[in-house]
Amino acid sequence: MLVSGLVGLAAGAVLLLVGWLMLVVAAFRQGAWWGIGVLLLEPVKWAFVGRHWKHAKRGLIAYLSGHLVLIAGVILLAIATAGFANGLAPASPGKVAAAAAPQKRSQR
Repeated sequence: MLVSGLVGLAAGAVLLLVGWLMLVVAAFRQGAWWGIGVLLLEPVKWAFVGRHWKHAKRGLIAYLSGHLVLIAGVILLAIATAGFANGLAPASPGKVAAAAAPQKRSQR
C-alpha cells in the first residue's frame, strides 16, 4: 500500500501540474493579461474559468482530477504508515503466518 500511495502522489502531482499548465495556456490564448493573472493570482484563475468555460474546461478537469488523485495518494500513505506512528513495524507475510499457526504445548 505504501507503493500505491507514492504512485498516487506522483500521478496526482503530474496531473495537477498538467491541468494548471493547460489553464495557463488557455488564458494566454485569450489575452496576455488573462495569462499573467492566471499565472500569478488564484482568484483570477477562477474568474477566467467562469468567464471562459469553453476554453478552460479541459484544463480545469485535469487540475481537479489531479487534486483528487493526490488526496487519494495521501490517504493511502497515511493508512500504510499508521503502524510506524505507533512504533510498530509492518510484519512480513512469513511472520504473520507463523504467528497465526497454533503452537503445540509440551506434555509434562
